[in-house]
Amino acid sequence: MPHHRPRDLARDLSLTLRSDKSGTVKLDGEPLPNAVVIFQPLGDGEMNPGVGSIGRTNDRGEYRLCLIGGGNGAVRGTHRVEISCPVDDGQNCPDEDRATKPPNKVPDRYNAASKMIYEVKSGANKADFNLTSDKPLTTARSPASRR
Repeated sequence: MPHHRPRDLARDLSLTLRSDKSGTVKLDGEPLPNAVVIFQPLGDGEMNPGVGSIGRTNDRGEYRLCLIGGGNGAVRGTHRVEISCPVDDGQNCPDEDRATKPPNKVPDRYNAASKMIYEVKSGANKADFNLTSDKPLTTARSPASRR
């Protein structure tokens, strides 16, 4: 069995993304800045399928994943993806515990209740996410204004 130095093992187990970004996030067709993107490996019934990855979008909605604990990319395999974008509602106080979670621009179906799955493969991967909000569609004229 070959002997692996820790750096070699980390390289073998993880996917190093080959570009400055690993994807984009859009909400209702517009880039979503300051969103948090989390990839959590699912594994095949393994107790520890590997470390998760996290990234944050820039003003253009682009993100790059980093392994939790250090390194770039994500471990190979199937991941559950969560995307959130908490809104600073002025109620956050770093010295206080919060009883309620802050408002989020992204609906729960993409974070707390996410069923989004992404397969990370060998080589470069680009995962783009086009999300839609829960806000009702607006029309030029409402039914009440037609009277």
